[in-house]
Amino acid sequence: MASPLSLTLAARYLRARKAEGFVSVIAGFSFLGIMLGVATLIIVMSVMNGFQSQLLQRLLGLNGHITVIGPVQGIRNFDVIASDIEHVAGVTKVMPLIERQDLLSAKGASVGIIVRAYRSGDIANTPLLVDKLQGSLQDFKGEGIWIGTAMATRLGLKIGDQMALLSPQGRATPFGTVPKSMRVKIVGIFDVGMYEYNSGFVLMPLDTAQGFYELPYAVSEISIQTKNPQTSFALTDRIEPLLGETHGASIQDWRDTNQSYFNALKVERNVMFLILTMIILVAVLNVVSGLIMLVKDKGSDIAILRTLGARN
Repeated sequence: MASPLSLTLAARYLRARKAEGFVSVIAGFSFLGIMLGVATLIIVMSVMNGFQSQLLQRLLGLNGHITVIGPVQGIRNFDVIASDIEHVAGVTKVMPLIERQDLLSAKGASVGIIVRAYRSGDIANTPLLVDKLQGSLQDFKGEGIWIGTAMATRLGLKIGDQMALLSPQGRATPFGTVPKSMRVKIVGIFDVGMYEYNSGFVLMPLDTAQGFYELPYAVSEISIQTKNPQTSFALTDRIEPLLGETHGASIQDWRDTNQSYFNALKVERNVMFLILTMIILVAVLNVVSGLIMLVKDKGSDIAILRTLGARN
């Protein structure tokens, strides 16, 4: 608690006299420097935290926090495994899917794409995909596919256009291996806010992909979302025993699949930490210099107070 003497001194020296005007100006500049330093610190930290949060939200919008990658022949008993994983504490959603790299041919142009096949029920529970969807969710069946806005703009495609999907996983014939192809129709155009997904991903119904990629009753991956992605790594040890006899399957955390992004973000945060440390040092020097000048200027007053019995 402040003693009456401390309150009296604070009130006495709160406003400077004419003889102390120069010291007050310097103290004012010091206070302004502290204020700017603290404001810069708050703004930079807010921007960095917001950027990391938005990047994490976009990266994990289509990707799970944990991914179970199956062997070449796929994960056949995926329904049982998915049901067991859903009962693990901390898991919020489990989505079996198929992911393949294919070639898309439309209007005389061919582009490499990544095909992801979902069940219609799972894709309906993904707000990032359906919130800005052009088209109807009910048409996501059979040979109907979804493409991103960037791909539609680049190739001049719209809902209702047809194209050819070619898979390098061909079938053997007397004339050699012939790539498999399938005619598909655009029934939806999505926008997830990241160019990488909008320009290179094609979404397909799971049952159609199982027939096209010759994976009957199987999937290539199981995507798992958790309550807190920061602690999802701790769940991998509890999920691994649930894979049963699926030999060759592996579990990856979101930090492993997006390592390049977060390594760059980590370097940026380290540099920003150095810059913020220098700003804090400048603010501290302003405080110290202001206090030193104040004490030097009040040396005679302090000596009188000490003579009267005031404490250090």
